Amino acid sequence: MLMSVAETSYGRSSRGKRTPWWLVCLLGGLAPISVQAEEEVASAEVQAANLVRVITFDRNFEKRFRGKVQLTVLFSTSDAKSRAMADHMVKALGSVDPYVFGDHGFSVQSVGVGPGAAVGQAIGTSSSQALFVCVGMDDYLPEVMTVARRQQLITIGATSAYVAKGLSFGIANVSGKPKILVNQSSSRAEGTTFTAQLLKLAVLVDK
Repeated sequence: MLMSVAETSYGRSSRGKRTPWWLVCLLGGLAPISVQAEEEVASAEVQAANLVRVITFDRNFEKRFRGKVQLTVLFSTSDAKSRAMADHMVKALGSVDPYVFGDHGFSVQSVGVGPGAAVGQAIGTSSSQALFVCVGMDDYLPEVMTVARRQQLITIGATSAYVAKGLSFGIANVSGKPKILVNQSSSRAEGTTFTAQLLKLAVLVDK
């Protein structure tokens, strides 16, 4: 079973270009740490507010996102926690700063994948350039990564384990603070090159 659940669009901004102080203000003071210390899944609000800003620190941002920034939230229809996270993420993403992507518009959709369904079919029919992978999607990760690398889609993991297993980046809650996790080999395979400024503040899980 494969089901597209919802899509929400947000207006196009008229404010100027993105500015580096976003990263300092929102994620400032972060230092490389061990992600094994008191980690838990960050709330949807924390993940949404941070991940959209991390995306803008891709050196290939303008090339990847030529028009509207479109993000797909992938979840498992057979997992209650996965379904709940998808609902919360779509709502949280609807509350992010509308100017974070500069002059680009922004839309988000949630896509549910059921047992036996092909993830590639869901991703392939969407026009998204970024994928947020909810908890409960462990069995689908290999196919998600295969399709994402073939289509040059940036992947975002809900947990540090997903980033360590091959998704591009994620936001973890470690000791009560949001931390950026980056898998550089995976991000490069997806056509993403993060700036040195962001990488200095990130936990590199594939070192």
